[in-house]
Amino acid sequence: MDDFDPYDPLGLGLTNDAADEKPTASGPSEKLGVSTFWEQLHAQQAGKVKSVQGVSLEGLLLKSYDELKSLKTDFRTGNDGSDGRPARPARHLSPGVIYVRAIPFWGGSGHALIGSLEPGPGHSERVYFVPWKKYETVHADRNWFENSNCNYFMTTPLSGCRFVLTHNQVLHVAADASYSPEPPYGTGDRTKAEHAVTGGAPSRRLSQTSSSGGFRYKKTSVVFGMRTPTGWVYKAYRHAEDDWVIFDEPPP
Repeated sequence: MDDFDPYDPLGLGLTNDAADEKPTASGPSEKLGVSTFWEQLHAQQAGKVKSVQGVSLEGLLLKSYDELKSLKTDFRTGNDGSDGRPARPARHLSPGVIYVRAIPFWGGSGHALIGSLEPGPGHSERVYFVPWKKYETVHADRNWFENSNCNYFMTTPLSGCRFVLTHNQVLHVAADASYSPEPPYGTGDRTKAEHAVTGGAPSRRLSQTSSSGGFRYKKTSVVFGMRTPTGWVYKAYRHAEDDWVIFDEPPP
């Protein structure tokens, strides 16, 4: 993700199970809608027919790993093993938990997703958040959050980055991921960066340049994950295509 306008609607359409508060004339309202954002996200199927309609991403949801790390030390390289997890190489980065509110816009035509480091006013969900970092791969083991009290997962917007889902991990591979900060960068560099983390494990991908084992997107995309009664499901909205895709689990 490089430049992304926080007020550029992604065409999602998220409502909110927030507290019933008075709307403002010019900003988002947190008044409870007929269905919540989270309910609509669960109901969203693959294709162009949307349960979710227009949304903007604001606050921490647009920040890079480095910006988040400067605000909260939990966004750290995580290579010292102090949190009980196995020590990891410093260049393999660990994301963290933020709180997300989904607030209907005035008139109900769309919604703002607002991320913060602490629970805000009204209702907010704990979301395991995977941002991007220049030249790097930000990743997490799925059991860190799938077996935690987080019910949702989310990435920053992808605009050249690659999202990777394996049986055990999620990865946000920067568009310029490379072991050298010098261009050019390409699909091969991103694949090398991916395999440096996954060991070449079978995967599903969302990428601008390769549909191998997954989906392509043209301009920008956002990935969401959610807990369901039968396990975790991962979905992505593709902006230019104006549709949703749902990831199958990788092959054995």
